[in-house]
Amino acid sequence: QSLLSVIANQAALFLESSRAYSELQHAVEVATADLVTANRDLGAQKAKLETLVAEMDAGVLATDPHDRVVTLNPAAARMLGLGAESAVGEPVLSVVTHPGLSALLAEPLTPHGGRLSDEIEIGRPEDRDHLVLRAFVAPFGEIDGSFGRLCLLTDITRLKELDRMKTDVVS
Repeated sequence: QSLLSVIANQAALFLESSRAYSELQHAVEVATADLVTANRDLGAQKAKLETLVAEMDAGVLATDPHDRVVTLNPAAARMLGLGAESAVGEPVLSVVTHPGLSALLAEPLTPHGGRLSDEIEIGRPEDRDHLVLRAFVAPFGEIDGSFGRLCLLTDITRLKELDRMKTDVVS
C-alpha cells in the first residue's frame, strides 16, 4: 500500500511537471513570436531611418562614445571628400582632416546640452569645388547613458555668395 502511495505521488508530480512544462513552452512560444514581431518592426524602422539619412541633402556624421564614426551619409562624404564605407568604424579625428571641423568635433560636450556650431570653409574661395558649410555638433545619446556626437553639415555656399553679391550691389 505504501509502495502504491509513492507511485501515485510520483505520477502526480510527473503530471504536474508535464503541465508546468507545457505552460512554460507556450509562454516561450508567445515570447518568441513577440520578439520576432518586435525585431521585424525594428528592422523596418531602421531601414526607413537609413534611407532618410542617406537621401538627405544635409551631411550627417555620427560617432559612438569612443569617437568612432558610426554613420556618414553620402552628402557628408561628398562635402568632406571622404569614402563613406571606409570611414565607418574609424576614429573621427583620423577621418576628418579639415582643421576647423576637427577642432569642432574635439570640443568637449555635455550629455544634456552643449550644442556647438561654426562655419567651415572647404577649399579655397577661387576653387570651383569651394564649399562653405554650417556645422552643428550635438551629443548623440546611447541607451547606457554614454554619448557620441552628431554632426550636421549644411551647404551654405550659395547663401554666402548671394550675401557677397548683395554687399557688392550696396557698395
